[in-house]
Amino acid sequence: MTLLAIDIGNTATSLGLYRNQRWERVLRIRTIRAGTPDEVSCLLSDLFPSLRGGKSNLNGAIVSSVVPHLNWVYEGGLKNAFDLKPLLVKPTLDFGLRWGSVLIDQVGVDRLVNSAAAFQIYGGPVIVVDLGTATTFDLISPEGIYLGGAIAPGVFTSAEALFARAAQLGEVRIEPPSKVIGTTTGDCIRAGLFYGSIGGVDEIVRRMAKEAKVHPKVVATGGASRWVAQGSTTIEEVAPHLTLDGLRIIYNRAENSKNHQIFKKKADNGK
Repeated sequence: MTLLAIDIGNTATSLGLYRNQRWERVLRIRTIRAGTPDEVSCLLSDLFPSLRGGKSNLNGAIVSSVVPHLNWVYEGGLKNAFDLKPLLVKPTLDFGLRWGSVLIDQVGVDRLVNSAAAFQIYGGPVIVVDLGTATTFDLISPEGIYLGGAIAPGVFTSAEALFARAAQLGEVRIEPPSKVIGTTTGDCIRAGLFYGSIGGVDEIVRRMAKEAKVHPKVVATGGASRWVAQGSTTIEEVAPHLTLDGLRIIYNRAENSKNHQIFKKKADNGK
């Protein structure tokens, strides 16, 4: 199977080409909110030249987006570039989870995708920490029930807000500091962001685990995951392709369900 998976975030868009049982090519680009289907078509053709030629080179595509109007843009772009209609992720799809009392239509599809991947790969209980534009936390029970989570400002989002609102704090390169006690303004900002983010992640994870009375595996993903995980005492593993793996899992479940329905229909007609 050759699958193109696309995860459209507020800040960045991740694209993965899955072929021969592995991610052959994974890219992360800036999310362009004002694009057109023709522009997306050209972009995809340039990024994945091996897929030129349409359906013969690509079996399927799946798109997850937290920027709703980009769904139709990428749907049109994939149709133009590869003559394929993608599967668009929505809460009504089969994620391989149960929802309990959570209103899933009020949960971002990226969080649902992450949760599907985490439970499929690691089992439960598991907490997914996605460190992107926002830092999101999602908890799945041992039985595969999505219990809910929390949302906090992302590391770089916090930095941008700080630079924008504090006139005397100029922008600095955001990277792990050499020590927590800074001797320059830049060092102080880096220390505050780095250790503040780590402390926030660890505290929320500990409180979620205590409240749910579980001992979960904690998996991090997202742009700042490696940066934060190196100082965290709760994050056990960094899974950079977790969201793409979730898209692959959801696509396979949808295809298996469709094939089952086709088989059943043929069987029923043959009676």
